Amino acid sequence: MFVDSVKVYVEAGNGGRGCVAFLREAFRPKGGPCGGNGGKGGDVILEADVNLNNLVNQHYQPHLRAAGGIPGGGKSKDGKNADDLIVKVPCGTLIWKLPAPEPEPDEFEAEESDSDKKPTPQDIVLHTEIESESVDDLRHHEDPSLREAILVGDMTEHGQRFLLGKGGRGGLGNRNFATARNQIPRFAQPGEAGTQDQFYLELRSIAEIGFVGYPNAGKSTLLSALSRARPKIADYPFTTLTPHIGIIEHDDYTRTTICDIPGIIEGAHENAGLGYAFLRHIKRCKALAYLIDMSGMEGRKPWDDYRQLRQELKEYDSNLIKRKTIILANKMDEADAPENLKRFKEEIKRVRVIPMSAAFDQGLEDVKKAFKKAAAKVG
Repeated sequence: MFVDSVKVYVEAGNGGRGCVAFLREAFRPKGGPCGGNGGKGGDVILEADVNLNNLVNQHYQPHLRAAGGIPGGGKSKDGKNADDLIVKVPCGTLIWKLPAPEPEPDEFEAEESDSDKKPTPQDIVLHTEIESESVDDLRHHEDPSLREAILVGDMTEHGQRFLLGKGGRGGLGNRNFATARNQIPRFAQPGEAGTQDQFYLELRSIAEIGFVGYPNAGKSTLLSALSRARPKIADYPFTTLTPHIGIIEHDDYTRTTICDIPGIIEGAHENAGLGYAFLRHIKRCKALAYLIDMSGMEGRKPWDDYRQLRQELKEYDSNLIKRKTIILANKMDEADAPENLKRFKEEIKRVRVIPMSAAFDQGLEDVKKAFKKAAAKVG
C-alpha cells in the first residue's frame, strides 16, 4: 500500500502535577514542605528517514500522542520527564499546519475579558510559515479543509527533525512556595497542558530527473533499464500506480536520481485518470524527461502527445514547463518510428530529441549522459 498524504492529530504530553507534601520523620515532626515538581510532558517530533518511501505508518496511526510527565512525590522527589514521541517519515515530506476549528460560542457562558483569559496550548506559537522552493499552496486540493493550510516544515535531509507538538511544563511542588510568611503552603501547581494541533503530511519525492509521459510510453521499462528499481511492467495502461525512485550509477561514481510517476492523460490537471494525485512528485525535479512513444501504436501522433503533456503540466503548475527539458523518442525499434521521428522534428522545432528503445537497451548511454548533464547544470 502506497500512501503519500495523510492528516495527523498531534497531542503533546501534559506536564505532571506538583506535589503537596510535608516532611514527617523521627525527631523532625514538622520538617516543612517537601513536595516535588512534576515532570515535563513528552514532545512529538518528526524525523526524516531515507529508508522510508511513504506515509503508510501514519495512515494507520493518525493520532500522535506523547506520554504525560510523572507527578512529583514527597520528600522533594521530582517526577520523571516523559519520553518524546519520535515519528519517522520519508525524506521529502512537507508539513502543513491546519487551522484550528473555532469553538462554538456558549450563550450561557459569561464573556471573559482578554486580561482574564487563560492561555491555552493553541496560544503557544510553535510554527511559522516558511518558503520552500517548488512548493505552492493547497488551493487546488479537492478537500476544502486543506485550502487554508500553512506550510511550516519541509523534511529534505536524512535525520532532520521537526517539533510538531511541545510537551507541557511540569507543575511546581509546594516546597517552591514556602516563604517567611507562609511556611506551610498547602498548594502546588498543576502541570501545563501540551500543545494540540492538526497537520497534513504530504510526500513529494526528491529526484533530479522526473519522467513524464502517456500510459504505456515505456517509463517503467526505462527506469528498470537505467537503475536497479524494479517497477511493475505490463502491456496495459496505468500499470504504474505509485511513484518509483531509481538511481543511475555513472562511471565516475556520481549518481543521478530519477523518478517515474503514473502516466498522464488529457485532463490530468482536472483530476482525470489518476489526476494530480501524483503530479506533486515531479515538483521537486530540476529537469523533466518527456518520454514519447514514436511508434504511434496507441493511435496518437507523437508531436500531439508532447504538446498535450506540456499543456497538462502548464495547467497544473506553470513553473513545471520552465524546467530543463529532455525529450526521449522511445520505441524506435518499431517500423513507423523513424518516419514519425522525422515528422516530430518538423513539428517541434529547436529541441533536441534522443532516439532510443528502452526494451532493447538502445540509446541508453546517450540518455545517461543527458541526465547527468542536466543534473549537473541544476545541481
